[in-house]
Amino acid sequence: MKQVTHEKSTFDRLDEELLELYQYLKKKNFQEGEISQIFEPLLSEKKKAIKKYILILISIFLLMNALVKTEIGWWYILSTSRMFLIRIKPIYEWSHLKNKECLIFKWWQEDITKNSIPNCNFCENIKEIEVLQRLDNDELGEFYIEVQKPVILDYEGLPSVYYVWTSLLQEDDFLSSFPCSLETNVMEEGSVRKILRKISLFRNFFVHFQNCAYENMKYLRKIVSMPDLASKHISPVQYNWLIWSKNYTFSEFKTIDLVDSENVKLICQVGGEAKYKLSPPEVCRQSCRDIEVTLRKKQILFFTNFWRLAYKISQHDAVIENVAFISEAHSIF
Repeated sequence: MKQVTHEKSTFDRLDEELLELYQYLKKKNFQEGEISQIFEPLLSEKKKAIKKYILILISIFLLMNALVKTEIGWWYILSTSRMFLIRIKPIYEWSHLKNKECLIFKWWQEDITKNSIPNCNFCENIKEIEVLQRLDNDELGEFYIEVQKPVILDYEGLPSVYYVWTSLLQEDDFLSSFPCSLETNVMEEGSVRKILRKISLFRNFFVHFQNCAYENMKYLRKIVSMPDLASKHISPVQYNWLIWSKNYTFSEFKTIDLVDSENVKLICQVGGEAKYKLSPPEVCRQSCRDIEVTLRKKQILFFTNFWRLAYKISQHDAVIENVAFISEAHSIF
């Protein structure tokens, strides 16, 4: 049988040689100070290597810190984190913790702090959503966003369905992108181009998805821009969604899982109409109720991440082509 030999690595041999040199110097009655001077060149190289690694780590930290402070950097970090959470969901079920401050269950700290509990006083007296003809910046923030109160604004500044589709179909990057959180009755997954091709083959269809590509998100927010009244107190849109259906009815409301990190939501009804349901947090179920409202063409629904969103197309609305866009941003009051 052939004997297997394990050769020592270069570092192991170097270590042994240095140890032998040290022992030899000790036998020759060299003092520790003298031995340190002999080994000083090696120690200085080691210190240089340590300093180099420290500088690299500091550079990476500063780069990440600068990246987080930019819109595109923060968007990519959030988007990548969300994709990671989606991938680990089969291994670790975190859905029930998505509205918590931490996605790891704190078994050692079961008491929930007061600050983490939604304030049910905000919703207990809301029975319907106001529809306004006009609204200014300060009113939007003080009377609605800050107190978690939804409001609908009639807004003629929304683009037409024709303009939206003409603009989107000319943007190859948008058509080649792969959306997130896709739900439709015509396919499982695919690029936007493939989705649109499949939809063209069906007389009855629905589709909604989140736009995940950063450049496409920026392009879409130019087409369906935020009203001027919101620009003072609301950041540029960080996420956007497309909702589209035709000749299609839902027996139940379809839930859309919006991003909790962005506290301001806008539903822009570009074409047709649809019924939307805003549900309060679970802890407020006893004192607050769901609010259902029909959003019509050229209307915008403002609400916050206090509410959970679902939508439905009724039998009456089915013959109408329903086109809406959801924008998510954060307040800067």
